[in-house]
Amino acid sequence: MQPIEWQRVEKPDFGYAVRIPSGWEVRPPNLKNSPWETARFNDPADRRHTATVFRNPVTPGRSARDVADRVQPARSPHRMRTPNCSTPSPRASR
Repeated sequence: MQPIEWQRVEKPDFGYAVRIPSGWEVRPPNLKNSPWETARFNDPADRRHTATVFRNPVTPGRSARDVADRVQPARSPHRMRTPNCSTPSPRASR
């Protein structure tokens, strides 16, 4: 397996930067999906590989560490969603 090369994408309007695999496309947020969405990224070679970044309103009195500790379990690789392969995707029929 080849090591992944990364590219840094900065979103100064939102105060963050992320690293995504080299060659991935940077897409505008889809605010119809969520008003909290700030960025979308996808692999042009395989549209099943995507990443979407959301922001949340800050709760007064909570630190960045509090927020990070709360979402850490959701980032676990064991919690990744697996598509239902028996049901064709609506995109597959296009």
